[in-house]
Amino acid sequence: MGLAVTLLLAGVILAIAALHLSWAFGSDWPTPRGELAIYVTPGTRRPGAAITIGVAAAIALAGLIVLAFRAPLTWPWNMASAAGYFGVMLVFLVRGMAGYFPALWRVSQGRPFYRLNRIYYSPLCLVIAGGLAANVLIR
Repeated sequence: MGLAVTLLLAGVILAIAALHLSWAFGSDWPTPRGELAIYVTPGTRRPGAAITIGVAAAIALAGLIVLAFRAPLTWPWNMASAAGYFGVMLVFLVRGMAGYFPALWRVSQGRPFYRLNRIYYSPLCLVIAGGLAANVLIR
């Protein structure tokens, strides 16, 4: 059961990384053509490809860390894996909670991102963080 949960969580995280990578190379999916920025960022300008690739790489690394947590590693790699796993869980928890602090997103009020952040992005981060926490107990 624990392996299945790990693979599901890692798959979701890696899919998010792949979506960010597709945005870096010009895709606008799932938004209307040319309007990606107002749907996925609090600003009105699309971030540059280098920044988006960096974000995609960081998210992909998080997915690999989740996979490594379940792998049979020896010391000190098992401790590094556990520390990284905790860090990933903390980042998703903080990002999920941040979506519900209006002062952080004031600049995006009235844009699609503001609503989508509260309905989809932040809850998804909280679900991932909760899944990562539960995954520790499933061992």
